[in-house]
Amino acid sequence: MSALPARQRPLPGWHAGAEWAQIEAAAPQAAAVMRRYLRQLGTFLAPRSVDAADSALRQLARWMVTEAGLAAVGDIRRDDIEDYKVWLAAQPRGGGQTITSETHRQRMRTVRQFFERIIEWTGPAHRPATP
Repeated sequence: MSALPARQRPLPGWHAGAEWAQIEAAAPQAAAVMRRYLRQLGTFLAPRSVDAADSALRQLARWMVTEAGLAAVGDIRRDDIEDYKVWLAAQPRGGGQTITSETHRQRMRTVRQFFERIIEWTGPAHRPATP
């Protein structure tokens, strides 16, 4: 239970909203494409599934901005995705261990589905280019 009175506690989702605001400031195109995709997921998936996709895409966007220096989804190349997979596998979780292989698979599945859907919507403009 929180020590803060209810009126002073952050609202659910505040962290995600704050993080999206930072991503949007650094990479507005990537944030717009990802958030549009998440809105579409919300029309047919359960809220917890959308939350999981939101978390995975925020993590991808953070990596794009901080590790790869990318600001647009269309700038991602195949070698960037390969680098992201390695980076993701090394991410910590509680207890100082790295994420589980199942978490890694789920996050990469979300990323793959994201690219599949936006390619359907826009054609090859957002397809990770091969080197």
